[in-house]
Parts: sequence; structure tokens; C-alpha cells
Amino acid sequence: DSRPQPHFTSYTTGDGLANNSVTAITEDAADHLWLATRGGLSRFDGKSFVNFTVADGLADEDLADLHQDADHNFWIATSKGVSGFDPQSLATYGPADGLDEGAVTDIAATADGNTWFIMGGKLSRFDGTGWFKVTAEQGGSPYSLTSLLVDPNGTLLVGAVAGDLIAYNPAAGSSQPRFNTAAAGTATYSLTRSTVGDIWLTEDRGVRRLGEAAPPPWGAIGTIDMATAGPDGVMWFG
Repeated sequence: DSRPQPHFTSYTTGDGLANNSVTAITEDAADHLWLATRGGLSRFDGKSFVNFTVADGLADEDLADLHQDADHNFWIATSKGVSGFDPQSLATYGPADGLDEGAVTDIAATADGNTWFIMGGKLSRFDGTGWFKVTAEQGGSPYSLTSLLVDPNGTLLVGAVAGDLIAYNPAAGSSQPRFNTAAAGTATYSLTRSTVGDIWLTEDRGVRRLGEAAPPPWGAIGTIDMATAGPDGVMWFG
């Protein structure tokens, strides 16, 4: 192989990283890397780490996800609530703000200015001024939620352990978001978009593209929990 071989450099707590278990990474406008870990939030400027913990205002140091919105604010999913970081100040939100109890497991943002959170298996949104829970009257799922994904058209897809895959289209322009069924009877463990735009669902019988029929029992390959997109439409499943 004549291609240049990649060179890897490892960083650990010995180099200043908050924890060796990293769950999410994103880059800000200043080219700093932000890393969510199981021991706090780390910022890396290419030379050294600066860490943020409960002492700095995080809801908890066990972080599951990290999302940067259109205004370059960070939303941090923790095991005890949501932390918002602008990054000049840090605020924490939880049940006292009207949110559900439990860990935050996924975050997504839609073009209408809403940021969405799965918290304790239920769906809430922040519209820039306040927090709102998604209700059954709005088409919310009664089942424990697993995953969020914004598709190429800007529609928010929401997966659950049972029931239907539901969707919200922000282009509808309603002050009260309304969810509709995107795929009936679809138990979804994760949602991933490929590099060619296909939406893949992982489930208890295997994987499929959104719009395809579920695999028959004799064709099932077993439970698939996660997926990652590779180049040229290639997908990896585990």
C-alpha cells in the first residue's frame, strides 16, 4: 500500500484528560476539541487539557453525549441532567426545571431553534427560553426512547424500544410540535445516517434502511445495538 500510513498519538489522564473513557468528541470554532468523558468535560487546544467537573457546575461528571448547536453553545448529556455551556458560563437543568428524572442519553437540534433531549427514556425540548416535555397529545411515544436523528430534510426522527418510529417536521411551523408516525411497529435501538443519505435502524432482529420491511424471523441476525457510517455509503454495525 503506497498510501501514507496514519500516525496515532494517545492521550490519557497522565496527559491531563479528565478520564480515559471518552464518550463523545466535537470541535469548536476556535479549533479546540471538546471531549465528554466518564469523569468530566475536557477541552484540548492541541497542547494541553482544561477540565470541567461538578465543581465548575456540571450536573454530573458521568457524561454520555456532547452536542454543539447552531449558536456554538454546548449541550452536555449527564447521568443526572443536562448542562448547557456557552462556553463562558455553565448552567445545569434537571427535575427542578420540569425535566424528567434520569440520565440524558441523546441530544439533537432542529432548524426551528429547538434542542431535543432523551432524558429518563422520555423526550423534552429547549426552545431557547424554556423547557417543555413532549406529551401523548403531541404524538409522543409511550415507550422508552432510545435515539434521535435529524434526517437530510431536517425532520427529527425518534426511536423507541417498542411501538412506532415517530417524526417531527419543523417546517410545519407550529408553536406546539406535533409528531407523526414514520414507521409503524418499529422497535429501534439506534438511528444512523450513511454518507449517501440512507437512514439505518438497528433493532432486535438486525438492521434495515428506513422504508424497508423488517427482516423475517428466518432472516434475523440478532440484536444490533449501534451503527457507524463509513465512506461511500459503507456502514458498520455492532
